[in-house]
Amino acid sequence: MSEPRQVFRRPSTEGWLVLSGLIPSLNSEMPQLAENFLPRLDLSRSPFCISGDNAISDELEAFLEDIEILLDSPVTVLRTHQLTPTTFQEIVETANILVMAGGDVHRWIDVLDPLKSDIEVEDLLGGGKLVFALGSVSSALGSWFLSGDDEPTDGLGWLTGAIVLPEIEKPGEIPAVKDFLSQHKFCYALGLPRGAVLALGPNGEIEVWGIAPPSVALGIAWGDSE
Repeated sequence: MSEPRQVFRRPSTEGWLVLSGLIPSLNSEMPQLAENFLPRLDLSRSPFCISGDNAISDELEAFLEDIEILLDSPVTVLRTHQLTPTTFQEIVETANILVMAGGDVHRWIDVLDPLKSDIEVEDLLGGGKLVFALGSVSSALGSWFLSGDDEPTDGLGWLTGAIVLPEIEKPGEIPAVKDFLSQHKFCYALGLPRGAVLALGPNGEIEVWGIAPPSVALGIAWGDSE
């Protein structure tokens, strides 16, 4: 097997994968966020949101309202328990942006695992869509996530070799993460503190769309620096 050439690796599809540890705002907190994702959207399509919670939090509701105002289009909101092959196909065929937020990591792994559902990453992230993974969803998309006992557990692997840590500024200082990185080649820990938004494009683009950079701790073979 050949060695990877870059740290951030994601599925080879046409869409953008955007990760944030917390729910951002398109207004005063991050006015540049809309400027970054708006040019990448097919405005003939519609925005969608999948929520892992039955009740939409105030922060998520405000973010979706920002999107509705920006795109002059209502956001269709679905709960994870409402996902069926029919609703999934509607998202694949008509969505330009897909926001995923709420719930816990295990719920999202159950929902998005192609072995347990009809959802394929190539479809969900394909077709030029922008997938916005927030909080626990970003954790689920890594090759591993930290479980409740701080043990690395298998994730969905959309971000190859990654442990994604929402709301963490210095992932390399977490003992369980530090130990894991010391034993695995070409893995890394991605910290997404407040204000950090990382966008990974279809042609290898790596862009910071937030007001703060993400933090990266590298495993062996990549090096020891953050």
